[in-house]
Order: sequence, then structure tokens, then C-alpha cells
Amino acid sequence: AAGLTQTINPQTPMNQTIQLPVDELKHALPGLSKVVSKSSHLPVLCSVRVARSDSGRVTVQATDIDSLVTYHGQEPQTGPACELLVPFEPFRNIVKACPAQERLHLVLDAKDRVTLRYFIGRTPVEKMVEVPFIDDWPKTQSITEPGAPVDADFKQALREALDCVGNDSSRLTTQGAFIDVSQPKASYLVGTDGRHIYAANSFTLDLRESVIVPCRKFLLWPAFAQDGDWTLAVQPGSPDGQWVKIASARWTLVTKAIEGPYPKWRNVLPPGQDRTHIVLNEAAIAQMLETAPRPPVSDEVDQPVGLEARDGKFWLKSRAKGQSEWTSFEVSGATVEGKP
Repeated sequence: AAGLTQTINPQTPMNQTIQLPVDELKHALPGLSKVVSKSSHLPVLCSVRVARSDSGRVTVQATDIDSLVTYHGQEPQTGPACELLVPFEPFRNIVKACPAQERLHLVLDAKDRVTLRYFIGRTPVEKMVEVPFIDDWPKTQSITEPGAPVDADFKQALREALDCVGNDSSRLTTQGAFIDVSQPKASYLVGTDGRHIYAANSFTLDLRESVIVPCRKFLLWPAFAQDGDWTLAVQPGSPDGQWVKIASARWTLVTKAIEGPYPKWRNVLPPGQDRTHIVLNEAAIAQMLETAPRPPVSDEVDQPVGLEARDGKFWLKSRAKGQSEWTSFEVSGATVEGKP
């Protein structure tokens, strides 16, 4: 986008101006960067949408068509409803250079031009940027389902499930976390790449349908998980597919769900009671997390370790490439039931 720096013209109509606190933008832009495109043949996807509603609420949005992330400004402001697009990169560069206590003014000069007003030291300046037409902004998916509250355990389980999903393009359904509500009083969060599986239970989610939540970068952003309580809504399947809405105190993510049947994850363990159960207390978990990554392994890609139950105890095992002997580490605080 072309830019021009000059002194501010005080005659610019204020009813086409949106003011944004720089300290809020410094918080918001890292989250929006998880969605906005760095390079695209569609300029609108390299921009953010800034809008003020009739009630004075200001929002900043980014989209990649399949997902829409919205930051909700904390300060309502006077003025009529207004919306404009701003190319993300010059927007971010200006915000980085501005002190947190400043306010950035976005002025809609024409349908394809926006002026950013800010200060360099005590000198007021303007930067004009060419912008895509606001009519090119993708249509927002409407979510009419009410949001169900979810707790901190759900947030953690979702992150852990997404850590276990795959990236095989031929198995699209394993690229997201499965929220299984087929048993109303025991909802599950599941993640798998086809070689290992994660399942967390004991949730009670007020959802009408199970859904596969795609592994979006924004969902893995720690600041989103830390932004207060969440609500979760799933829009039932339509000709355009399922959509998921996750809202926090200042953020809303609306994303298209992954379509297709999820693998029959409940069939991983065969039926029967002839199993060996190992229960780890907090000390045992801490010991495993500290010990498992440290010994040499035979395969640097998968970095496998052995697990063994014998003599009523639980052991971690490892051996270096080319060695036949295993090195064993007893895990204290583990309770073993069943056959060795």
C-alpha cells in the first residue's frame, strides 16, 4: 500500500473517524496476526476491518474466509456507525512505533483511501494508505445457537487435544479436536493423528451436535486462553456445513468445522478386563516429564521411550541407536494393577 506523511488537516470530518487506544491495539494485533494473511491474491485478506456500531462499540476483525477473529474494544465512543479496512502491515508498524498511552485515529477519506493519524514525539502526522473496498469483506457466518459456558479444564483439554492432531491432508478429520457429545453426561475431547490418541472426559457440554474443531493458530495463542471465561456454540449443519463460535472476554472466534465422520476412537482399546492399569500420582507425573526427554533414543524423529510394568513397579526405558541393552528408570509413586 502506498503511503504519504504530512501535517494533519484539522478540517477532516470527525464523523468518519474511529479512535483506537494504542495500548489495546498492542494487545489485539498479535492475535489478529494469527488469522490475517501475510500474502494473498485477495488484498482484503491482508487487511483488518475496523468498525463502530450504532451503540459506539468498536471492533477489529481479521479473516481467512474459513475463520473470523474479532477483538472487542473496551471503550465505547461517540459517533455514527462506520466501517473501514486497513492493510495489516502498515497498521501494525505504526502501532509498534506509537507509545501505549497514545490514540490512533483512522479517517475514512474515500472509498479506497484511509488516513492514519498519530504522533512522532510531539509532532502530529498522517499516513494515507490505499485500501480494498469494504464491500469485498467476506460475509460473516451468523451463529444463532446460544453459547454454553466452559471451564478452565476444558480450555486445557482442548489445547492438549490439538497438540495431538495430525497434518495428513488425506485424513482431514484428524486435523482437528473432536468434541463428542454423544453421551450427554460424559462429553469427551479427543485428538489423534492416527498413531496416538488423546481423550479427556467428564465434561458436560450443552451442545446439540458433536463437532470437529480445526487446529487454528488463534486457538493455540496463550493470550486467548487467558482472556477470561469462554462460551462455546456450535451452529448445526447446513448446506455450508457446521460452524463453531468460541468467545472470551474480549475475543470471538468463528470458524468452520471440519466435515466428515471422525475415527471410531472408542474402539482403540479392545473389550475385556484383562488389562494392566498404571496410576500416576503428581510426583510420578513430574518425574516422567523430567526424565522421558533426557535419555538417548534410537529414533530422533519419533523419540520413543519404553514403558514397562514388572514386580509391581513402573519403569521408563530407553536405549540409544545401535544398542541392544535398555536403560531403565523406576517411576516412584506409580501404582500398578494387572499382569506385567
